[in-house]
Amino acid sequence: MDTQEKSKSDFIKELHKLQQEFNSLTILYDKNIAEQKLAKQELLLANKELVYQNELKEKRAAELIVANKELAYQNKLKEKRAVELVNAKNKAEASDHLKTAFMNNISHEIRTPLNGILGFAPLIIQSDITMEEKEEFLEILNSSSDRLLNTINAIMDISLIISGNMEVHPQPINISSLLTNTYHNFQESCMKKNLAVKMQFPDNVDNFILNTDGELLQKAVSKLVSNAVKFTTKGSITLGFELINNEIEIFVKDTGTGIEKDSQKIIYKSFMQENISDTRGHEGSGLGLSISKGIIQLLGGKIRLESKKDIGTTVFFIHSKHCTSSFFKTKEDKKTNQRKKNIIHINR
Repeated sequence: MDTQEKSKSDFIKELHKLQQEFNSLTILYDKNIAEQKLAKQELLLANKELVYQNELKEKRAAELIVANKELAYQNKLKEKRAVELVNAKNKAEASDHLKTAFMNNISHEIRTPLNGILGFAPLIIQSDITMEEKEEFLEILNSSSDRLLNTINAIMDISLIISGNMEVHPQPINISSLLTNTYHNFQESCMKKNLAVKMQFPDNVDNFILNTDGELLQKAVSKLVSNAVKFTTKGSITLGFELINNEIEIFVKDTGTGIEKDSQKIIYKSFMQENISDTRGHEGSGLGLSISKGIIQLLGGKIRLESKKDIGTTVFFIHSKHCTSSFFKTKEDKKTNQRKKNIIHINR
């Protein structure tokens, strides 16, 4: 009996002990579960924070890319602006140099003929000079007067063109007569330089009429012929026109010096010449090409040139504004007054 009670008592003790261990394990399990839940929540929060940080980094990276692009763009703008400023500075310096050279040239072109006039005018009235000397002095006076007058006219023409005060008075003109007059005007100057001067007209075109300002057109053509004579030392000069596809091409051909390719873009600009130093070997204001271009544009045309050094220059004049060309072969054609575009093609 005692043995049974003791065994029972031991069993109960062992059972209580197991119950306590179970309760401890249960508490530990619950604690672990709570800790796992807490760790999971912390992990979720950490993941959310990590995602947020990654999004911030990506946004910042995108902003940096945009900022880098903007910085690169601004750097390019600064570089471009720096190049433009350098070019502007160089152009300003070149312009100042050319303007100075131009003014020196104009001053020379005014003083030189004045000196000729003032120097030889008193001599021509002296009684002790021979007739040959008097004729020589008179020729110098005439050439000096013409040179001075041409310089003044050139200054006035370029001033009128730049200010927009040059007027256009279109009227029917005979293109053959206009070019023939120009041809005769330059015959003597060509003969003095031993240059052959020729005219080249198509057959049966004596009655072709061009409706434009004849005075301005002749002045523009004359400036180009003058340049041809000035810059041609040997060979020939040919003045004429052709009819190509119902268009008139006026041309002045010479065997002159031509114009370098790099100079062709600036040759018509004010104060611009191919080589300033070259002009001292030729009299003149250096405004002939600028005046020709201004007149041609005033007549509604466009001008461009093709040139080869030591071969010659070709200037193309397209007439399409202010004055519309009309060509009449008969009186009946004149009544119809058909308007056609005129192209003038000139070799300098």
